[in-house]
Amino acid sequence: MYDKVKYDMLCSSEIFRNSLYHASAEFHRQVTTDSKKNQKMEKSLYKYLSRAATRCTPFGQFAAVGIFHVKDATCLERPNFLPMNSHFTIETAFLEKLALKLYCKEALTHLTLRPNPTLFDSGKEYHYEARPQNSITRCYTVESTPILKAIARLLKKHNSSEELYTVIKDEFDIDRESFNNYLLQLIKSGIIITELIPQILNKECYLHTLITISKKSKTEDVTRQLTECADFIDSINEKSENTIDIIEEFKQREGVQQLHTGDAPIVQCDSYLNTCCDFSISHETVRHIEELLFLNRMFSTDVTPYALVQFRNRYETKYENSMQQLIKVLDEETGIGYVDMWRTEQYGMFKGLVRGSNYKPQSTFTLSKVQLTLLNVIESRDYNHCSIALEKYFKPDFTHELPQVNIGQSFNAMFQIIGDNRNEFEVSELRFCGPSALNLLARFADGNTEIDQLCDEIAIKENQNVEADEILGEISHIPNSRSVNVLHRKPWHNCSIEYLSPCENRKKALPISDLWIHIKNGVIRLYSKTLKKYIVPRISSAHNHHNNCDVLYQFLGDLQSQHNGLTNVFTWGSLENLFSHLPRLTYKKIVLSPEKWKIKIDCFKRKSSPDIDGLRKMLNDNGCPSTLLFREGDNCLWIDTSNNTSLSALLDATRQRRYVWVEEFIKPSDKIGINECILPFIKTI
Repeated sequence: MYDKVKYDMLCSSEIFRNSLYHASAEFHRQVTTDSKKNQKMEKSLYKYLSRAATRCTPFGQFAAVGIFHVKDATCLERPNFLPMNSHFTIETAFLEKLALKLYCKEALTHLTLRPNPTLFDSGKEYHYEARPQNSITRCYTVESTPILKAIARLLKKHNSSEELYTVIKDEFDIDRESFNNYLLQLIKSGIIITELIPQILNKECYLHTLITISKKSKTEDVTRQLTECADFIDSINEKSENTIDIIEEFKQREGVQQLHTGDAPIVQCDSYLNTCCDFSISHETVRHIEELLFLNRMFSTDVTPYALVQFRNRYETKYENSMQQLIKVLDEETGIGYVDMWRTEQYGMFKGLVRGSNYKPQSTFTLSKVQLTLLNVIESRDYNHCSIALEKYFKPDFTHELPQVNIGQSFNAMFQIIGDNRNEFEVSELRFCGPSALNLLARFADGNTEIDQLCDEIAIKENQNVEADEILGEISHIPNSRSVNVLHRKPWHNCSIEYLSPCENRKKALPISDLWIHIKNGVIRLYSKTLKKYIVPRISSAHNHHNNCDVLYQFLGDLQSQHNGLTNVFTWGSLENLFSHLPRLTYKKIVLSPEKWKIKIDCFKRKSSPDIDGLRKMLNDNGCPSTLLFREGDNCLWIDTSNNTSLSALLDATRQRRYVWVEEFIKPSDKIGINECILPFIKTI
């Protein structure tokens, strides 16, 4: 950042330019074309480099997805250059804009018509959900007219506009032209869904489906544009060099410029390691993770999402034990809705405890069994203020039967390798992720045969382990176009819940309108009247179903975790409200939590001249090391306290906050690079 020669070398590097381009094409242009580097660009580049160096993101050529195996020793040394293959797909948001051109009379006769599965009649009105192009799902109401009622009824048997018109023209005095115009209105409004909506459970089908429809309808302009898209993707996947030039040339085409504006990405790039990389994790590491899983089960309780608990209580009050249709219950006008509220268990203030000077009074707080024990350790005389070894206070007792805690059919242990068998610590940032091991793996199954086979094995085991009256149902829904990058996957389970994303295999498709709610003995269950089985919903993706998503999707996502006792190994929780310094927490060769400091940062944010020297002195006075991390969600900002640009970037990243937590940066040893490892566990009994 300070050496102009090295800075210019970095900005001209093909690997760097490629990765930066896929992160932000606009920023790529600024860095590679502007001769003058200003302070704003410098800080932006610093933040990007920090993210690329501290978090694995499989775009460009800085990171890639691959497989490791469990062997006698850990071997995760990165090669000097990652031998990888990159796979490109066109952004769904762009294809949806092209699909809008097929909302026309010429294409109407070649579309398969289906009633919106969320559509239901509340009397004078129809209620339904729809996906506006490139936006999140919205709820709508429309007058329940006689012709709309007839169409909604007849669509269950007649899927083409010709069949539908043949039946309905005798009941209503309407000519074909007016009928076609009305159907197009229903399709555009989302009351009728067609193949023009992308399929979430088939990654590569959308573009080819649109081409087929455009050719049949003889919409030559649309066919040409879609064919150009297919040729463009084929050409970029065939070439490993000059991909940026190919993408930029495509974006300059007249038809593309009409639909693609701004700096929105037009392609998605995922990278996969070649099979020549022989990575392994030691049996000892796996054993330590299993011991922590045992401790997790010893201390875990029912962690059903509190919104589900609230919903169950309201349901039982209004409907008692009767069975009700899901979409009507979750509608706020006809049912009880679904409000996501956080549980706030409160405990009275502990009295008589003597704490150090960094203690911050708090009227109420929550503590788990582990956190309460650690509070006592911090208050003890032999506390060394730097680290706590968890194995001194908690020992897995393998001689006793585990409590009956449900941890699901499968799940993942997610962690970072920071050393090998020779190092004092080998693993950091360990956490357990559920409710299914497919959640973190399914996105990458298309690009790696071994991952695909592993996902198949997990899905087979999960389907075998359900009760005789249950069936797993894959949720086929795209809340917004950007979510497609994470949500695309195969239909792993025996049925698919069709929810505003058409399912290719109609025999396995279950419309969401077929789901009914039944609560028995405090358990919320979904029942299919068609299959006569209870449906266990699954989102086999790492998608955050609470982030700008509709109520129905949130409910189905939460229902996956009902009575699930799997929790993260450790969180400080309310102890973060009591202390401004927290020690490193370890278990054998695993770092569960790094050493952390809570700092008051708002006083250094003067607009005219931020007090960088004051911030540096405060960090040094608090005993912080020279390199730190600031976390914000999944992103990390690497901080060098001797670097003014770094400290300035920290002030920018903390925005309006008064206090923030920073933590020690645990650097991987030797040739091990930044990595994220996913170790799946599958229930076999």
